[in-house]
Amino acid sequence: MIVDKFVIGMNKGPVRDRLYEEDATKMKIQDAVRIAVNKESAGAQYSLSHAEPKIKRESIGFIRQKSSQRKPAQKKSAQQSSPKSSQLKCTACGGAHESHDCKFKAYTCKQCLKIGHLRNVCPSSKPGNQQFCRGDGKRPKEKMHQLAEDLADDFEVLYRLEASEDGEEFTLPLLLN
Repeated sequence: MIVDKFVIGMNKGPVRDRLYEEDATKMKIQDAVRIAVNKESAGAQYSLSHAEPKIKRESIGFIRQKSSQRKPAQKKSAQQSSPKSSQLKCTACGGAHESHDCKFKAYTCKQCLKIGHLRNVCPSSKPGNQQFCRGDGKRPKEKMHQLAEDLADDFEVLYRLEASEDGEEFTLPLLLN
């Protein structure tokens, strides 16, 4: 009798239909619960394996190419199309915009190692300015003058004390922990 109440209390669907297929007189409540749980889990796994992905697929209008990948003809046609852009030339990157708006104004040039422009517009790469740059991206070697002091004299001063009145020298041993 409890098995009948369990089966009738189920929602309409494949689980209830499967329980109706069994013989109610021979079925125990444990068997009915086991069949119901197995049928529900099998249905859930089937729906998961055959479900449509929840990712929304949309087409994109275009993909922007990097400026280095553009064809030269495209670049020239864009520059020739607007007369204002041909008047502006950025000193930091060579582009057709003002220098104060350029994202490369804080970059370091790999040729002269100065901040504010890229290698392709480096003023030191122009003819007549070659003495300022070696061409391999490193600064030219500069001569340096340096005074080297003898360290032994410095340590001697640490251990020597002079009395100011009579000018006599004396030495004290120094112990460090």
